[in-house]
Amino acid sequence: MINRFRFMWFWLSVGLAMAAVAFAPCVAFAQQRGAAAPATTSPDAPLTPLKLQVVLTKFQGEKQVIRLPYTLSVNANERKAANVATATQVLIPMVTVEGKTVGPVYKDVGTRIECTATTLDGGRYKLDLIVEDSSVYGEDQPSPGMPRTAQPSWIRTFRSEQSLILRDGQTPQYTTATDKTNGDVVKVDVTLTVVK
Repeated sequence: MINRFRFMWFWLSVGLAMAAVAFAPCVAFAQQRGAAAPATTSPDAPLTPLKLQVVLTKFQGEKQVIRLPYTLSVNANERKAANVATATQVLIPMVTVEGKTVGPVYKDVGTRIECTATTLDGGRYKLDLIVEDSSVYGEDQPSPGMPRTAQPSWIRTFRSEQSLILRDGQTPQYTTATDKTNGDVVKVDVTLTVVK
């Protein structure tokens, strides 16, 4: 009798365990359906024209050495990114690395800005912004400890890819970066304006 009771108890336990395993996905699915969905823009959200001003400022210590303003027209909720680019093609002479000779080649050196915008609630806008700036350093702009040369000897590149949330008229400092070779500082400020 005891053995029979143990046998029945064993199969009852196995059955309950199997039922729990089978039921678990249903519970998880129900919990997921009840969870709050992330805030997203409707595919048919209206386009909102924005004006975006991006200002790159470079400093040597406390001294401002260059200020580069750029303006983009961005349509919020448009899948296509707005972009602006200015560049100069620079000749890179032949170089040999690990027995392989590369060059001469031309490389675009300048500034590229790309942005997409999405409407959020409360009059806010989410900006996905890419800022890339490159500069040639040669005879007239040597870095400390680097030899002078008649040809551009190196290209410094600053790149940032971030998201920020702004309201109409806000002007935050988007990012700041310091060049580790000479201590120069690049600051990027962004101003959002809703076009009425």
